[in-house]
Amino acid sequence: MNNRLNLIALLIGSFFFVSCTTAADSIPTSVKGILSSVDWNLSELRCSDVSDLSLFQQHTRYYLVSGSADEVWSSYKNADLSAGWRGPIGRFGALYDPYSDVLYTPGRGPVPGIRTGQIVFLDLLIEAFLHITAAFQISDIDDDLHLIEFTYLEQNISQGRQEIRIFPVQSDEKFRTIVRHRTWYRSGSNIRDRFFYTPYHTQTIDEYHFRIAMMNNLLLTAVTERMMKKRGLIPSDQPL
Repeated sequence: MNNRLNLIALLIGSFFFVSCTTAADSIPTSVKGILSSVDWNLSELRCSDVSDLSLFQQHTRYYLVSGSADEVWSSYKNADLSAGWRGPIGRFGALYDPYSDVLYTPGRGPVPGIRTGQIVFLDLLIEAFLHITAAFQISDIDDDLHLIEFTYLEQNISQGRQEIRIFPVQSDEKFRTIVRHRTWYRSGSNIRDRFFYTPYHTQTIDEYHFRIAMMNNLLLTAVTERMMKKRGLIPSDQPL
């Protein structure tokens, strides 16, 4: 009898060991680097200082989307980030949910919809050979403004903030909603900020927005700020 109990205990222990090992192994190496820098103590991760956004470079990208503003807002707010970040460049690396104290890793099933305080890790594949981690915290979700704000971690290569805000379109029958993605960024390299950040960042967020639209059977087209101004579609920051 004791031998059977010992065998069962051994099998259960082996199962949990394999489960934990598999979960850790599924995390990209680049993401493990940030986690290892704080000895996997996620409470030690801190947001970068964005108290003065005038010190940062700024990038703005617009998207026109079919569907109502409320429908599009729900698509972003309730998105499974492990499915949304699944492109050639931007790939889901992990998500830490402080409410449940769970680290969600690739291949471990769907992750919960976004909530403030969650920390998201992305594995960015640059030029098909260079892996870079982008890590940020969901710092604000405003249902009234249809706004999601996320702030880069101190451990990230770039410091700064991004925000996604959704506006209804009044003058276009096909595309009924505007998604504006604004980014404030800086790093320790002026060359990187001036010449490399913008093109790769644009490709990465394009992947994400197109994935969200595809997952929700919505049409989406990317539009430059210049074209938005020409069409008179630049949205106001006033409350909806």
